[in-house]
Amino acid sequence: MKKAIIGVFLLLFAIVLVSTFHEEYPDEYDSIVGGLYITHGKLPYRDWFQHHQPFAYVVAAGLLPFTGQSFVKFRIAYGILLFSYHVGIYLLLRRRVRSPDIGFYLLFLLSVALASTYFWGQMLLADTLAAYLIIPGYALLVLKEYHKERFSRKDLAIVSASTFFTWFTSMTFTYVVIGLNLYAMYVFLKSDRGRYSLFGLIKIVGTIFVAPYALFLLYLIVTGSLKDYYFANIVYNQQYYIYNYPGGGTVNPIRYAAVIANNFINNYLPALWGVKDFSFSDPIQVTLALSNAALFVLLLLKKRFAFLFPFFMAILFSVARSNPQAIRETDYQSSVYILFSMFNGLFTLGALKKLLDEDVLKSSIRSIITVVFLLLSVYWFFNAAFLIMKFEQKFYPKYMGQAPLIYDYPQIAPLINKMITTDDYAWIGPFEFKELFYLKTQKLASRYHWFLKQAAVSKIKGEMVADFERSRPKVIVFKRAYSPWGGNAPEFNYFFTDFLDKNYVRLCRLNAALPDFAYEWTTGDPRNFQFATDINFDNQKKDEILLDLERQGLIKKGAKNTSLGQSCVEKE
Repeated sequence: MKKAIIGVFLLLFAIVLVSTFHEEYPDEYDSIVGGLYITHGKLPYRDWFQHHQPFAYVVAAGLLPFTGQSFVKFRIAYGILLFSYHVGIYLLLRRRVRSPDIGFYLLFLLSVALASTYFWGQMLLADTLAAYLIIPGYALLVLKEYHKERFSRKDLAIVSASTFFTWFTSMTFTYVVIGLNLYAMYVFLKSDRGRYSLFGLIKIVGTIFVAPYALFLLYLIVTGSLKDYYFANIVYNQQYYIYNYPGGGTVNPIRYAAVIANNFINNYLPALWGVKDFSFSDPIQVTLALSNAALFVLLLLKKRFAFLFPFFMAILFSVARSNPQAIRETDYQSSVYILFSMFNGLFTLGALKKLLDEDVLKSSIRSIITVVFLLLSVYWFFNAAFLIMKFEQKFYPKYMGQAPLIYDYPQIAPLINKMITTDDYAWIGPFEFKELFYLKTQKLASRYHWFLKQAAVSKIKGEMVADFERSRPKVIVFKRAYSPWGGNAPEFNYFFTDFLDKNYVRLCRLNAALPDFAYEWTTGDPRNFQFATDINFDNQKKDEILLDLERQGLIKKGAKNTSLGQSCVEKE
């Protein structure tokens, strides 16, 4: 048995390691850049604006001293951390749950690892990290309640840690956290009401669940970050970021919960109805829906009615930013729902098989269990094959050199690093986390190191310009036509381009004013930047910068009519 477990762990490590080299995404660089700022002694919210919870940045900050400013090394380190975490949680559950029936958890870990390139679980994203963090608490509640084991103070602390760090990573799953916490308190009070006085029970529950949040609040107060945190995570998110909330007033938590519930009901049930089609070409969303329905049936048959509360809170509010009827590749915002559903399905498969092996069931109950077991087995068989196929489709072309891996190849940061020192201010924007990660300067030109169209209709606009007027970066790279999710960039970035036109110069504008020659870059533009239009030099240091660039052979003087930098037409 031990050899089999070791074999599973080795296979798990291999899958996790291979997955680390798949794909990159701006939001992951956001997590890493935040971690980099922490290693430079800067604090979230107070020193730089961010509307996400901070734990992803803390994780990145813990890894960067070992990896340096290398994305490839960081991914490898994060993969090792994930593998260690998975193994640690398995060993923790084995220790805390007396029942021997947790072998399914090894299959769950393998399934999650195989699916990681599907839902981007190999990336350090808030949603994927939250999914990994919430599972231990949820799994412990499921296993303890199903097997009717005592729920001790240590179990309560594990659930509290699991839910707190989930919330500390993403407020998206606050309702899930509340549901699991309330149920954990209930089962603890039910299990241990004879061991402690009423005051003792209240003290234990209060300490375990309130202490982490109180400590975080104390940190915000002591560091002077509370006001900035409130604006970023409450005001900004409610007014500009929660895209699936109906307009017409302030955000009401109860109304927002109703919105999520309505979305779940109207999308989960159609996904579940797909069971009747037996379509296995892309079975993942039906398999996940069926997995949750199967656990629901199991809970009813085993008369675990009280557990229906955390069960529904978990699956219903895990889709706050996703759609159970439209699970698709790269859908990292469905990570929590995907992991909950995988856990529910594989746990239920094992539990149903054990019930069928026991010769104590009524014929009607046995018939129900047999149908559910067969349906779940068939869908999970094809779902496993589907995940293996998807994993192989990522691995094979990369191994054969037909598809790119991940690299430490920023496009414009190396050029900017030749113009600045670690003590100079510089910025690359408006939404260029990868390039910011590779900048060698340790100074932040502004608290707002990124902005999108919401900046133009909030206090960010004035504060950002004031920061840049004060720091006056030596060089600023700014893509004036960049406008993700549609829209016209000048309609929201005008305040910053006005600042640039007043205080900075670009080669395309400078060349238009030169009488006899024009400056041209000695290297061609990278894929996503135009040197002549995107790079802005401080007017006050223009001559110094140009001389330095000429000395380094980065620019040269060319004939006016053959210059590569005449046009000031920007591309997105």
